[in-house]
Amino acid sequence: MANRRLHIVLTALLAILILATPAIAQNTKEYAILPFAYNGPQKFSYFPKAFQASLNNDLEWLGHVEPTSKSLSDIPAPNSTAESLKVLQGLGIDYLVTGTIAILDKTANLEMKVLSSDGKEWRQKGQMEIDEITPWLDAQSRAVMGDVFNRPGYSTTQTSKEEDNLKRSAAPTSSAFIMANNGDYTTDALNPQFRYEGGTENIGRWRSQTLR
Repeated sequence: MANRRLHIVLTALLAILILATPAIAQNTKEYAILPFAYNGPQKFSYFPKAFQASLNNDLEWLGHVEPTSKSLSDIPAPNSTAESLKVLQGLGIDYLVTGTIAILDKTANLEMKVLSSDGKEWRQKGQMEIDEITPWLDAQSRAVMGDVFNRPGYSTTQTSKEEDNLKRSAAPTSSAFIMANNGDYTTDALNPQFRYEGGTENIGRWRSQTLR
């Protein structure tokens, strides 16, 4: 009897999973990453393919946003937003990632763009040393995850707001001190930026705007 109940429960769970799988698949969005257009020395010409592979892994959000399985080998790099949108619609995907990289001596200039199916475009530019390219790409991947894919905990906008709020909370809302605007303070006092009443003869006392 117990075995029969267990069998029924397992069968029901399996049926739920089978029914839920198509719904999950329908909600999963797809992105495609094209090799970045490259301009630079031959020895770094492998960068576009390397970027493509790296970003394919870094941008994956399993069950939410995943790389497309469609072939991208015959798709040329688009030269405009209109061409990018045409490629995106032709592939039937939700996001298209493109970019450019130019290397001169030891300096790299990069641009990364993400176009969504609704026509919105995210882009970021950067100039860095060659050995700083990987950290830059990692940072942009996190930005795309948060600002484009809306993955919780990755939004750069949210991070900026939190940093601003932290700075505001750390600063006094209504300062009770008169900031020193002349040389009437000493560096051996509590804070050299405050003007102490009485100068150096009354160490430990400062002028307050609210207290006597």
